[in-house]
Amino acid sequence: MDTRTFTRESKILLTDLRAGRNTNANLQKYISMISSAFTDYSTMKVALNLHTRREEDKGLSDDTELMNILKVAAETGIPDTPEKKAEIRKLIAELSAVRRQITDEMRAITAFVDKLTMHESVLNRKIAANTEDMEIPDIGMVERTVEQFIFSDNDRVGVNLRIQQVIAQLPVRMTRQRFYDVIAESVALYKSGERSVAEDFVDSIRDVAGITEIDDSCLKHYETLYDMLTKTMEMLNSIDYPTVSADEVEKAGSAIEEAAEQLSALSSDLMQKQEIINDLLIFLYASPYAAAEYQDERYPEALELLRKVVSENELEPEELVDRLTGLEGMQEEAYERLTILEADLGILAASMDKQTGSDLKSADILTSSSLFTDIDKMLSLDEDGREMADEALIKGLTEALITDFDRMFSGMDKLKRRGIMAVVLGHVPVFFNSRKEITDYIGYSLERCGDDRELGAVWELLQTVIG
Repeated sequence: MDTRTFTRESKILLTDLRAGRNTNANLQKYISMISSAFTDYSTMKVALNLHTRREEDKGLSDDTELMNILKVAAETGIPDTPEKKAEIRKLIAELSAVRRQITDEMRAITAFVDKLTMHESVLNRKIAANTEDMEIPDIGMVERTVEQFIFSDNDRVGVNLRIQQVIAQLPVRMTRQRFYDVIAESVALYKSGERSVAEDFVDSIRDVAGITEIDDSCLKHYETLYDMLTKTMEMLNSIDYPTVSADEVEKAGSAIEEAAEQLSALSSDLMQKQEIINDLLIFLYASPYAAAEYQDERYPEALELLRKVVSENELEPEELVDRLTGLEGMQEEAYERLTILEADLGILAASMDKQTGSDLKSADILTSSSLFTDIDKMLSLDEDGREMADEALIKGLTEALITDFDRMFSGMDKLKRRGIMAVVLGHVPVFFNSRKEITDYIGYSLERCGDDRELGAVWELLQTVIG
Protein backbone atom coordinates (compact mmCIF):
# COMPACT_ATOMS: atom_id res chain seq x y z
CA MET A 1 0.00 0.00 0.00
CA ASP A 2 1.43 3.41 -0.93
CA THR A 3 1.92 6.01 1.79
CA ARG A 4 -0.79 8.38 0.56
CA THR A 5 -3.44 5.63 0.64
CA PHE A 6 -2.14 4.37 4.00
CA THR A 7 -2.35 7.87 5.48
CA ARG A 8 -5.88 8.42 4.22
CA GLU A 9 -7.14 5.05 5.49
CA SER A 10 -5.38 5.54 8.83
CA LYS A 11 -7.11 8.86 9.48
CA ILE A 12 -10.51 7.45 8.57
CA LEU A 13 -9.84 4.41 10.78
CA LEU A 14 -8.82 6.51 13.78
CA THR A 15 -11.89 8.72 13.38
CA ASP A 16 -14.15 5.65 13.41
CA LEU A 17 -12.38 4.10 16.40
CA ARG A 18 -12.58 7.29 18.41
CA ALA A 19 -16.29 7.51 17.58
CA GLY A 20 -16.83 3.86 18.56
CA ARG A 21 -17.96 2.77 15.09
CA ASN A 22 -17.55 -0.90 14.09
CA THR A 23 -15.02 -1.28 16.91
CA ASN A 24 -14.08 -4.96 16.61
CA ALA A 25 -13.37 -4.93 12.88
CA ASN A 26 -11.65 -1.57 13.02
CA LEU A 27 -9.49 -2.63 15.96
CA GLN A 28 -8.24 -5.62 13.98
CA LYS A 29 -7.51 -3.34 11.03
CA TYR A 30 -5.63 -0.97 13.33
CA ILE A 31 -3.51 -3.87 14.65
CA SER A 32 -2.68 -4.95 11.11
CA MET A 33 -1.85 -1.44 9.93
CA ILE A 34 0.39 -0.40 12.82
CA SER A 35 2.09 -3.80 12.86
CA SER A 36 2.81 -3.51 9.15
CA ALA A 37 4.37 -0.08 9.68
CA PHE A 38 6.48 -1.38 12.58
CA THR A 39 7.62 -4.30 10.41
CA ASP A 40 8.53 -2.15 7.40
CA TYR A 41 10.41 0.31 9.60
CA SER A 42 12.38 -2.24 11.61
CA THR A 43 13.32 -4.46 8.67
CA MET A 44 14.96 -1.55 6.85
CA LYS A 45 16.73 -0.29 9.98
CA VAL A 46 18.20 -3.69 10.88
CA ALA A 47 19.41 -4.25 7.31
CA LEU A 48 21.00 -0.82 7.00
CA ASN A 49 22.60 -0.75 10.46
CA LEU A 50 23.98 -4.26 10.11
CA HIS A 51 25.40 -3.37 6.71
CA THR A 52 26.98 -0.24 8.22
CA ARG A 53 28.72 -2.32 10.88
CA ARG A 54 30.12 -4.61 8.21
CA GLU A 55 31.32 -1.61 6.24
CA GLU A 56 33.19 -0.50 9.38
CA ASP A 57 34.75 -3.99 9.64
CA LYS A 58 32.84 -4.70 12.84
CA GLY A 59 30.03 -7.00 11.83
CA LEU A 60 28.54 -9.39 14.37
CA SER A 61 30.45 -12.55 13.49
CA ASP A 62 31.85 -12.71 17.02
CA ASP A 63 28.32 -12.63 18.47
CA THR A 64 27.27 -16.14 17.54
CA GLU A 65 24.02 -16.09 19.51
CA LEU A 66 22.90 -12.75 18.06
CA MET A 67 23.83 -13.76 14.51
CA ASN A 68 21.90 -17.02 14.83
CA ILE A 69 18.81 -15.11 15.98
CA LEU A 70 19.18 -12.66 13.09
CA LYS A 71 19.46 -15.47 10.54
CA VAL A 72 16.41 -17.35 11.85
CA ALA A 73 14.35 -14.14 12.04
CA ALA A 74 15.31 -13.08 8.51
CA GLU A 75 14.56 -16.51 7.12
CA THR A 76 11.23 -16.72 8.96
CA GLY A 77 10.08 -13.34 7.63
CA ILE A 78 6.40 -12.67 8.30
CA PRO A 79 5.31 -15.65 10.43
CA ASP A 80 2.19 -17.04 8.76
CA THR A 81 1.91 -20.44 10.47
CA PRO A 82 1.52 -21.51 14.12
CA GLU A 83 4.98 -23.11 13.95
CA LYS A 84 6.61 -19.91 12.72
CA LYS A 85 4.79 -17.85 15.34
CA ALA A 86 6.02 -20.22 18.04
CA GLU A 87 9.54 -19.77 16.68
CA ILE A 88 9.10 -15.99 16.93
CA ARG A 89 8.18 -16.25 20.63
CA LYS A 90 11.32 -18.29 21.23
CA LEU A 91 13.45 -15.72 19.41
CA ILE A 92 11.94 -12.89 21.48
CA ALA A 93 12.96 -14.66 24.69
CA GLU A 94 16.48 -15.35 23.42
CA LEU A 95 17.02 -11.85 22.06
CA SER A 96 15.62 -10.23 25.21
CA ALA A 97 18.24 -12.12 27.23
CA VAL A 98 20.99 -10.77 24.96
CA ARG A 99 19.55 -7.28 25.37
CA ARG A 100 19.57 -7.54 29.17
CA GLN A 101 23.20 -8.67 29.06
CA ILE A 102 24.23 -5.63 27.01
CA THR A 103 22.18 -3.34 29.27
CA ASP A 104 24.00 -4.74 32.32
CA GLU A 105 27.33 -4.23 30.57
CA MET A 106 26.48 -0.61 29.76
CA ARG A 107 25.46 0.04 33.36
CA ALA A 108 28.78 -1.38 34.56
CA ILE A 109 30.66 0.73 32.01
CA THR A 110 28.79 3.85 33.15
CA ALA A 111 29.67 3.07 36.77
CA PHE A 112 33.36 2.79 35.87
CA VAL A 113 33.18 6.07 33.93
CA ASP A 114 31.51 7.83 36.88
CA LYS A 115 34.26 6.63 39.22
CA LEU A 116 36.98 7.65 36.79
CA THR A 117 35.34 11.07 36.42
CA MET A 118 35.39 11.59 40.18
CA HIS A 119 39.10 10.76 40.43
CA GLU A 120 39.80 12.85 37.33
CA SER A 121 38.03 15.82 38.93
CA VAL A 122 40.53 15.75 41.80
CA LEU A 123 43.57 14.86 39.72
CA ASN A 124 42.91 17.60 37.15
CA ARG A 125 43.43 20.18 39.86
CA LYS A 126 46.66 18.50 40.88
CA ILE A 127 47.85 18.29 37.27
CA ALA A 128 46.98 21.91 36.58
CA ALA A 129 48.56 23.03 39.84
CA ASN A 130 51.84 21.33 38.83
CA THR A 131 51.94 23.03 35.43
CA GLU A 132 55.07 25.10 34.85
CA ASP A 133 54.70 28.73 33.78
CA MET A 134 51.09 28.67 34.92
CA GLU A 135 49.01 31.71 34.07
CA ILE A 136 47.66 33.34 37.22
CA PRO A 137 44.53 35.11 36.04
CA ASP A 138 42.70 38.12 37.37
CA ILE A 139 39.57 36.92 39.19
CA GLY A 140 37.46 39.65 37.63
CA MET A 141 38.56 38.59 34.16
CA VAL A 142 37.68 34.95 34.89
CA GLU A 143 34.26 35.93 36.22
CA ARG A 144 33.48 38.00 33.11
CA THR A 145 34.75 35.31 30.73
CA VAL A 146 32.73 32.57 32.41
CA GLU A 147 29.61 34.74 32.56
CA GLN A 148 29.91 35.54 28.84
CA PHE A 149 30.31 31.83 28.10
CA ILE A 150 27.27 30.80 30.15
CA PHE A 151 24.98 33.51 28.77
CA SER A 152 26.30 33.48 25.20
CA ASP A 153 22.72 32.97 24.01
CA ASN A 154 19.21 32.96 25.42
CA ASP A 155 18.52 29.26 24.92
CA ARG A 156 17.47 28.10 28.40
CA VAL A 157 18.57 24.50 27.85
CA GLY A 158 21.95 25.62 26.54
CA VAL A 159 22.44 28.04 29.45
CA ASN A 160 21.64 25.32 31.99
CA LEU A 161 24.03 22.89 30.30
CA ARG A 162 26.85 25.44 30.36
CA ILE A 163 26.18 26.20 34.03
CA GLN A 164 26.53 22.50 34.82
CA GLN A 165 29.77 22.31 32.83
CA VAL A 166 31.25 25.28 34.72
CA ILE A 167 30.09 24.15 38.16
CA ALA A 168 31.75 20.74 37.63
CA GLN A 169 35.13 22.49 37.16
CA LEU A 170 34.92 25.00 40.00
CA PRO A 171 36.34 24.13 43.40
CA VAL A 172 33.52 23.18 45.73
CA ARG A 173 33.29 25.84 48.39
CA MET A 174 30.09 24.95 50.15
CA THR A 175 29.36 23.22 53.41
CA ARG A 176 28.13 19.68 53.42
CA GLN A 177 24.77 20.96 54.62
CA ARG A 178 24.53 23.38 51.68
CA PHE A 179 25.37 20.50 49.35
CA TYR A 180 22.54 18.50 50.91
CA ASP A 181 20.21 21.47 50.46
CA VAL A 182 21.07 21.51 46.74
CA ILE A 183 20.33 17.78 46.54
CA ALA A 184 17.00 18.30 48.30
CA GLU A 185 16.08 21.19 45.98
CA SER A 186 16.94 19.08 42.93
CA VAL A 187 14.82 16.11 44.04
CA ALA A 188 11.96 18.45 44.96
CA LEU A 189 11.71 19.47 41.29
CA TYR A 190 10.17 16.04 40.63
CA LYS A 191 7.27 16.54 43.04
CA SER A 192 3.90 15.95 41.36
CA GLY A 193 5.61 14.19 38.48
CA GLU A 194 5.68 10.44 37.95
CA ARG A 195 7.04 8.47 40.88
CA SER A 196 9.23 6.32 38.65
CA VAL A 197 10.90 9.40 37.14
CA ALA A 198 11.72 10.79 40.60
CA GLU A 199 13.11 7.44 41.71
CA ASP A 200 15.20 7.12 38.55
CA PHE A 201 16.67 10.60 39.12
CA VAL A 202 17.67 9.76 42.69
CA ASP A 203 19.20 6.50 41.49
CA SER A 204 21.18 8.44 38.88
CA ILE A 205 22.68 10.63 41.63
CA ARG A 206 23.68 7.50 43.52
CA ASP A 207 25.29 6.11 40.38
CA VAL A 208 27.21 9.31 39.57
CA ALA A 209 28.43 9.65 43.16
CA GLY A 210 29.55 6.04 43.29
CA ILE A 211 27.16 5.18 46.11
CA THR A 212 25.55 2.35 44.17
CA GLU A 213 27.67 -0.76 44.00
CA ILE A 214 27.28 -1.96 40.43
CA ASP A 215 28.01 -5.62 39.68
CA ASP A 216 30.75 -5.40 37.08
CA SER A 217 31.23 -9.18 36.72
CA CYS A 218 29.30 -8.98 33.43
CA LEU A 219 32.43 -7.38 31.92
CA LYS A 220 34.78 -10.22 32.88
CA HIS A 221 34.55 -11.82 29.45
CA TYR A 222 36.41 -8.75 28.12
CA GLU A 223 39.41 -10.18 29.91
CA THR A 224 42.11 -7.68 28.95
CA LEU A 225 39.87 -4.66 29.51
CA TYR A 226 38.48 -5.95 32.79
CA ASP A 227 41.95 -6.69 34.14
CA MET A 228 43.11 -3.19 33.18
CA LEU A 229 40.04 -1.55 34.78
CA THR A 230 40.45 -3.53 37.99
CA LYS A 231 44.11 -2.54 38.32
CA THR A 232 43.35 1.09 37.46
CA MET A 233 40.65 1.38 40.11
CA GLU A 234 42.88 -0.31 42.72
CA MET A 235 45.59 2.25 41.97
CA LEU A 236 43.20 5.22 42.08
CA ASN A 237 41.53 4.09 45.29
CA SER A 238 44.92 3.77 46.99
CA ILE A 239 45.93 7.38 46.27
CA ASP A 240 46.34 9.66 49.28
CA TYR A 241 45.28 12.86 47.56
CA PRO A 242 46.61 15.36 50.13
CA THR A 243 50.16 13.96 49.78
CA VAL A 244 50.12 12.59 46.22
CA SER A 245 53.33 13.25 44.26
CA ALA A 246 53.61 14.77 40.79
CA ASP A 247 54.76 11.41 39.37
CA GLU A 248 51.75 9.63 40.90
CA VAL A 249 49.42 12.26 39.49
CA GLU A 250 50.89 11.84 36.00
CA LYS A 251 50.69 8.05 36.20
CA ALA A 252 47.09 8.15 37.45
CA GLY A 253 46.10 10.64 34.74
CA SER A 254 47.52 8.41 32.01
CA ALA A 255 45.72 5.38 33.44
CA ILE A 256 42.41 7.25 33.51
CA GLU A 257 42.86 8.42 29.92
CA GLU A 258 43.60 4.89 28.68
CA ALA A 259 40.68 3.38 30.60
CA ALA A 260 38.31 6.10 29.37
CA GLU A 261 39.32 5.55 25.74
CA GLN A 262 38.74 1.81 25.91
CA LEU A 263 35.44 2.20 27.75
CA SER A 264 34.30 4.76 25.18
CA ALA A 265 35.13 2.40 22.31
CA LEU A 266 33.29 -0.50 23.96
CA SER A 267 30.34 1.73 24.82
CA SER A 268 29.98 2.88 21.20
CA ASP A 269 30.13 -0.71 19.98
CA LEU A 270 27.49 -1.87 22.46
CA MET A 271 25.20 1.03 21.54
CA GLN A 272 25.36 0.02 17.88
CA LYS A 273 24.56 -3.58 18.77
CA GLN A 274 21.72 -2.53 21.04
CA GLU A 275 20.16 -0.47 18.27
CA ILE A 276 20.18 -3.52 15.98
CA ILE A 277 18.74 -5.68 18.77
CA ASN A 278 15.98 -3.17 19.53
CA ASP A 279 14.97 -2.93 15.89
CA LEU A 280 15.03 -6.69 15.51
CA LEU A 281 12.80 -6.99 18.59
CA ILE A 282 10.37 -4.51 17.02
CA PHE A 283 10.25 -6.81 13.99
CA LEU A 284 9.69 -9.89 16.14
CA TYR A 285 6.97 -8.25 18.25
CA ALA A 286 5.05 -6.77 15.30
CA SER A 287 5.52 -9.10 12.33
CA PRO A 288 3.06 -11.79 13.53
CA TYR A 289 0.26 -9.20 13.21
CA ALA A 290 1.37 -7.57 9.92
CA ALA A 291 -0.68 -7.89 6.75
CA ALA A 292 0.76 -7.69 3.25
CA GLU A 293 -2.06 -5.43 2.05
CA TYR A 294 -0.95 -2.67 4.46
CA GLN A 295 2.79 -3.02 3.94
CA ASP A 296 4.95 -0.98 1.64
CA GLU A 297 4.86 -2.62 -1.78
CA ARG A 298 8.67 -2.81 -1.64
CA TYR A 299 8.70 -4.91 1.53
CA PRO A 300 9.71 -8.18 -0.21
CA GLU A 301 12.81 -6.40 -1.56
CA ALA A 302 13.59 -5.01 1.91
CA LEU A 303 13.33 -8.48 3.46
CA GLU A 304 15.56 -9.89 0.73
CA LEU A 305 18.15 -7.18 1.46
CA LEU A 306 18.07 -8.15 5.14
CA ARG A 307 18.59 -11.81 4.25
CA LYS A 308 21.52 -10.89 2.02
CA VAL A 309 23.17 -8.81 4.74
CA VAL A 310 22.58 -11.41 7.44
CA SER A 311 24.05 -14.15 5.24
CA GLU A 312 27.41 -12.35 5.58
CA ASN A 313 28.06 -12.79 1.86
CA GLU A 314 29.61 -9.67 0.43
CA LEU A 315 27.18 -7.62 -1.64
CA GLU A 316 28.70 -6.35 -4.83
CA PRO A 317 28.72 -2.52 -4.79
CA GLU A 318 26.56 -2.35 -7.90
CA GLU A 319 24.01 -4.74 -6.43
CA LEU A 320 23.92 -2.80 -3.16
CA VAL A 321 23.41 0.51 -4.95
CA ASP A 322 20.61 -0.98 -7.05
CA ARG A 323 18.84 -2.43 -4.01
CA LEU A 324 19.17 0.72 -1.91
CA THR A 325 18.03 2.92 -4.79
CA GLY A 326 14.85 0.90 -5.08
CA LEU A 327 14.25 1.12 -1.32
CA GLU A 328 15.07 4.80 -0.95
CA GLY A 329 12.74 6.55 1.49
CA MET A 330 11.05 3.36 2.69
CA GLN A 331 12.26 3.66 6.29
CA GLU A 332 11.22 7.32 6.53
CA GLU A 333 7.81 6.62 5.04
CA ALA A 334 7.25 3.73 7.45
CA TYR A 335 8.08 6.04 10.35
CA GLU A 336 5.58 8.60 9.05
CA ARG A 337 2.93 5.88 9.05
CA LEU A 338 3.80 4.99 12.62
CA THR A 339 3.50 8.57 13.84
CA ILE A 340 -0.09 8.69 12.58
CA LEU A 341 -1.14 5.54 14.42
CA GLU A 342 0.97 5.21 17.56
CA ALA A 343 -0.56 8.15 19.46
CA ASP A 344 -3.73 6.08 20.00
CA LEU A 345 -1.93 2.83 20.81
CA GLY A 346 -1.95 3.28 24.58
CA ILE A 347 -5.74 3.60 24.66
CA LEU A 348 -6.52 1.00 22.02
CA ALA A 349 -4.16 -1.61 23.49
CA ALA A 350 -6.51 -1.91 26.47
CA SER A 351 -9.15 -3.33 24.10
CA MET A 352 -6.80 -5.90 22.54
CA ASP A 353 -6.04 -9.32 23.92
CA LYS A 354 -3.24 -9.14 26.49
CA GLN A 355 -0.47 -10.64 24.34
CA THR A 356 -1.19 -8.47 21.30
CA GLY A 357 -1.42 -5.29 23.38
CA SER A 358 1.82 -6.13 25.19
CA ASP A 359 3.66 -6.92 21.94
CA LEU A 360 2.62 -3.71 20.19
CA LYS A 361 3.33 -1.55 23.24
CA SER A 362 6.76 -3.20 23.50
CA ALA A 363 7.44 -2.35 19.85
CA ASP A 364 6.33 1.23 20.52
CA ILE A 365 8.60 1.55 23.58
CA LEU A 366 11.56 0.33 21.54
CA THR A 367 10.76 2.80 18.77
CA SER A 368 10.34 5.91 20.90
CA SER A 369 12.49 5.43 24.03
CA SER A 370 16.19 5.30 24.84
CA LEU A 371 18.30 2.34 23.71
CA PHE A 372 18.44 0.79 27.17
CA THR A 373 14.88 1.34 28.37
CA ASP A 374 13.56 -1.36 30.67
CA ILE A 375 10.63 -2.68 28.62
CA ASP A 376 9.11 -4.73 31.45
CA LYS A 377 9.22 -1.74 33.78
CA MET A 378 7.52 0.50 31.22
CA LEU A 379 4.80 -2.10 30.61
CA SER A 380 4.19 -2.54 34.33
CA LEU A 381 3.80 1.23 34.73
CA ASP A 382 1.08 1.19 32.09
CA GLU A 383 -0.67 -1.74 33.74
CA ASP A 384 -0.43 -0.53 37.34
CA GLY A 385 -0.95 3.13 36.62
CA ARG A 386 1.63 5.87 36.83
CA GLU A 387 1.76 6.85 40.50
CA MET A 388 2.58 10.47 41.21
CA ALA A 389 5.44 11.62 43.44
CA ASP A 390 3.80 13.33 46.41
CA GLU A 391 5.53 15.33 49.15
CA ALA A 392 5.94 12.31 51.43
CA LEU A 393 7.66 10.29 48.69
CA ILE A 394 10.02 13.17 47.81
CA LYS A 395 10.91 13.60 51.47
CA GLY A 396 11.61 9.89 51.88
CA LEU A 397 13.76 9.72 48.75
CA THR A 398 15.74 12.81 49.82
CA GLU A 399 16.35 11.63 53.37
CA ALA A 400 17.49 8.19 52.21
CA LEU A 401 19.86 9.76 49.66
CA ILE A 402 21.38 12.16 52.20
CA THR A 403 21.85 9.28 54.63
CA ASP A 404 23.76 7.43 51.91
CA PHE A 405 25.98 10.47 51.31
CA ASP A 406 26.64 10.83 55.05
CA ARG A 407 27.68 7.20 55.22
CA MET A 408 29.98 7.51 52.20
CA PHE A 409 31.56 10.82 53.29
CA SER A 410 32.33 9.52 56.78
CA GLY A 411 36.12 9.26 57.11
CA MET A 412 36.72 10.36 53.49
CA ASP A 413 39.48 12.91 52.86
CA LYS A 414 38.37 16.42 51.93
CA LEU A 415 39.75 16.45 48.37
CA LYS A 416 37.99 13.24 47.41
CA ARG A 417 34.76 14.36 49.04
CA ARG A 418 34.86 17.65 47.16
CA GLY A 419 35.59 15.78 43.95
CA ILE A 420 32.42 13.72 44.40
CA MET A 421 30.44 16.83 45.25
CA ALA A 422 31.71 18.58 42.10
CA VAL A 423 30.68 15.65 39.89
CA VAL A 424 27.22 15.52 41.49
CA LEU A 425 26.74 19.29 41.17
CA GLY A 426 27.56 18.96 37.49
CA HIS A 427 24.84 16.30 37.17
CA VAL A 428 21.85 17.75 39.03
CA PRO A 429 19.53 20.41 37.56
CA VAL A 430 20.62 24.03 37.93
CA PHE A 431 20.12 25.10 41.53
CA PHE A 432 20.26 28.88 41.06
CA ASN A 433 17.25 31.16 41.03
CA SER A 434 18.77 34.11 39.20
CA ARG A 435 21.70 35.24 37.09
CA LYS A 436 23.08 37.11 40.11
CA GLU A 437 23.10 33.94 42.21
CA ILE A 438 25.12 32.20 39.49
CA THR A 439 27.70 34.97 39.19
CA ASP A 440 27.92 35.32 42.99
CA TYR A 441 28.60 31.58 43.35
CA ILE A 442 31.31 31.67 40.67
CA GLY A 443 32.95 34.70 42.28
CA TYR A 444 32.79 33.16 45.75
CA SER A 445 34.35 29.89 44.52
CA LEU A 446 37.20 31.74 42.81
CA GLU A 447 37.89 34.06 45.74
CA ARG A 448 38.07 31.10 48.12
CA CYS A 449 40.89 29.41 46.19
CA GLY A 450 43.67 28.58 48.64
CA ASP A 451 46.44 30.27 46.68
CA ASP A 452 47.38 31.57 43.25
CA ARG A 453 48.30 28.10 41.98
CA GLU A 454 44.85 26.76 42.83
CA LEU A 455 43.29 29.75 41.07
CA GLY A 456 45.53 29.10 38.06
CA ALA A 457 44.57 25.41 38.08
CA VAL A 458 40.88 26.28 38.13
CA TRP A 459 41.38 28.67 35.20
CA GLU A 460 43.17 25.92 33.26
CA LEU A 461 40.20 23.60 33.79
CA LEU A 462 37.61 26.25 32.94
CA GLN A 463 39.38 26.94 29.65
CA THR A 464 38.93 23.29 28.63
CA VAL A 465 35.17 23.87 28.90
CA ILE A 466 35.00 27.39 27.49
CA GLY A 467 37.37 26.62 24.60
